[in-house]
Amino acid sequence: MAGGSIVFYEAAAQLIPVMVLVLVVEQRSGETLESPLGNLVFVLSTFLAAAIGEMVALHELYRGRAAPSDQYWVTIPMGLVALSLVAPIVFRSLRTIGTEATERTKALASIALLTTCFAVAVFAFAATRY
Repeated sequence: MAGGSIVFYEAAAQLIPVMVLVLVVEQRSGETLESPLGNLVFVLSTFLAAAIGEMVALHELYRGRAAPSDQYWVTIPMGLVALSLVAPIVFRSLRTIGTEATERTKALASIALLTTCFAVAVFAFAATRY
């Protein structure tokens, strides 16, 4: 699936709504950030990013031809939504670890967080290159 091809936009147009539904289920299950205002901004900005990515993907499908320059408008929101699915779980775990863990455990948790961020960045880069 090459970035900037119709197949890429078809897959993205199907994947983004599923990711948003997962975010909604995650929010209903209680995996939220600490402050209600922070959580509201977090969810609305994620929905906005997903809406932009979905609109661009659907626009490319409607035109019937794919512009490689538009793939960034789809890939970056997909990466942000993927990161927003993982962030509440990671932050909750880090809060728990912060209160009852040793320095070694805190270092391992920090490495896990950085690895997750790196994986999302690699996904976004790979999706735009191939």
